[in-house]
Amino acid sequence: MSRPRIAATVGLIATLLAACNMPGLAISPTPPIVLTQPPFSVENTPMTEVYNDQRFGMVINYPQGWTVQEIPLTPETFAGQALEFYSWGFDPLTAGEGAPNPDQTRVSMIWLGRPDSLDALAESYLAPIKNPPSGAAPEDLITLLAEDRLTLASGVEAVSVKTHSKFGDTETILVIINGNGLSLFAQGNPAWLGPMVNTIRPAP
Repeated sequence: MSRPRIAATVGLIATLLAACNMPGLAISPTPPIVLTQPPFSVENTPMTEVYNDQRFGMVINYPQGWTVQEIPLTPETFAGQALEFYSWGFDPLTAGEGAPNPDQTRVSMIWLGRPDSLDALAESYLAPIKNPPSGAAPEDLITLLAEDRLTLASGVEAVSVKTHSKFGDTETILVIINGNGLSLFAQGNPAWLGPMVNTIRPAP
């Protein structure tokens, strides 16, 4: 580079530096790029979505922006996974074993047949916890922390079962809707379970 061009370049840099220090003259930085996503916290996410499960005559609200997946149950007497609600960004294929990232949540509903009563449902659910099979490895044992009878905001009677396992602490809510025994629990952020379960009710 020739000396005149070098001098011109140095002069330009000096002018820009001087401008930065001039009173009343400011160079605004480029604003950062923000990746937007739906609101996620329990406090600012409306529980406005409504799911009507005609198999059980049950209605439940879930957060805006979540995904719901109905899992077919065949034959009718089969008890197992029936319904799953996924928060924004939750990927069931990469969640892995145990609790996923706390910023991602899955609320699952399990159909447990048609018990005679809520007490019978709770007794059946707690049986393998209170009386684990002989020979079970210590790390596979589940410890019962609490068992409470409660009334949900929707007026439905329920039982809350809190347990501890190698995956951590878990709360499971047991209810009966139109004769169907159901259990609901959350993976990820457990704060979502209560607001959702409190809306569960028989379909009109």
